[in-house]
Amino acid sequence: MKQRSVAAALPLALMTMLALSDAQAALLTNVGQVVSLRAEGKYAFVGMAQSVGTCGNRYWLDIETASGKSAYATAMLAFTTEANVYVRADDNPGTRVFEECFLHDIFVAK
Repeated sequence: MKQRSVAAALPLALMTMLALSDAQAALLTNVGQVVSLRAEGKYAFVGMAQSVGTCGNRYWLDIETASGKSAYATAMLAFTTEANVYVRADDNPGTRVFEECFLHDIFVAK
């Protein structure tokens, strides 16, 4: 009986591990000044002073969502005040728009 329950639990444990590994985002961090802003339809692009990893130095966000609007407002504030920001971007190729990485979050550095 115990052997049968272990055999049934093993595939479930493997599927759970695989699902968790797919759910994790490959986030990259970039620190610096915002040097360019651009809005194209529902997408906005935030350009940073330096590039990181395969993302380059531009990141996209959806400005039709509340979180996207907030992130774009933060980027505009940082751009106008020349403040440094921390940006986390999703490096997953499936989330790219115009070959740019998705801007996961942004906040102003002290």
